Amino acid sequence: YILKDKPNVIKVFIYADLDKRVNRALERNDIDKDRARQAVIKADKNRANYYSFYSGKKWGQPENYDLCINSTNISTEQAVDLILNYLYIINK
Repeated sequence: YILKDKPNVIKVFIYADLDKRVNRALERNDIDKDRARQAVIKADKNRANYYSFYSGKKWGQPENYDLCINSTNISTEQAVDLILNYLYIINK
């Protein structure tokens, strides 16, 4: 949001199913599944509040972004490739 008036800014939203994000949290932290789920939900709430406060818009709504990527079934590297391909296409 702080870059909204700058030229050539691309707004990307990467999301995944809750179960996938909980599993990622379990891999990164030494906590049980219930705590991981609570942490993911709390992080989502904090992100939504932050985004809404500064932008006046609703976090996660596709119309607020140039590119939305569901990373549930793809790797980080594949998500990066999608973003790079998008940038290549729009700058062609």
